[in-house]
Amino acid sequence: MNSKIYVLAAAISFGILLSCAKDNVEDSKLNNQTPSNLTCDERAVTFAVNIEPYITQNCAIPGCHNQSTSGGVRLDSYALISAEAQKSRFVNILKHNPGFSPMPKGRPKASADKIAEIECWIAAGTPNN
Repeated sequence: MNSKIYVLAAAISFGILLSCAKDNVEDSKLNNQTPSNLTCDERAVTFAVNIEPYITQNCAIPGCHNQSTSGGVRLDSYALISAEAQKSRFVNILKHNPGFSPMPKGRPKASADKIAEIECWIAAGTPNN
């Protein structure tokens, strides 16, 4: 009799866990948070909401990639960001891959979800949306 109760309790617990996991994915989509397991088709990535704020806060800052930069790479407009993003080194730099200068300098590496958003935006043709 006790084993039947344990099996029933385990089944109920498992069902609750499954329903919570689904709710968390749905909630994250509603809050514009994209778990890393979503495909590009499932992500709602836009330049204005997902890309530009990250670049503005982490890359196009004084002393780095803005109009006063001396390194030659500017990321302070859509056209400049789009042009750089289409180069293969852009994502490699963000991922801190070997052979590339890791960016952003002096700041934490972009999260896996942020890199996935950037990759989806690039795969979509870097739209100005």
